[in-house]
Amino acid sequence: MFPFSGKALLKSLTSGPDPIPCTYALLPALPTLLTDVTTVLVGAHSIYSNGAVYSRAGTALVSMMAKRKNIPVVVCCETYKFSDGVLVDGFGKNELGECIMSALEELNR
Repeated sequence: MFPFSGKALLKSLTSGPDPIPCTYALLPALPTLLTDVTTVLVGAHSIYSNGAVYSRAGTALVSMMAKRKNIPVVVCCETYKFSDGVLVDGFGKNELGECIMSALEELNR
């Protein structure tokens, strides 16, 4: 992924004919900034069929801090990055169907 894609997005949101007021912040500044925030935008590498989001380190922390303050979080992800897979935890990924079928086949042997 691009190392400064958030800064590029910030530039496109804050410029143009109808600019949206936005701030780019690092994690240590969040507790102070969240008092003035109305919506949090985060990017994602992928969104799985069960709604799980696969993203960069720190995204979960930002989302949880926003939720605690009742601030809506919007995940921005291109549709070609939507996945049929299911993310069950932060370390592994299961595919729908194949894992279930292979486990059933093992039980029937």
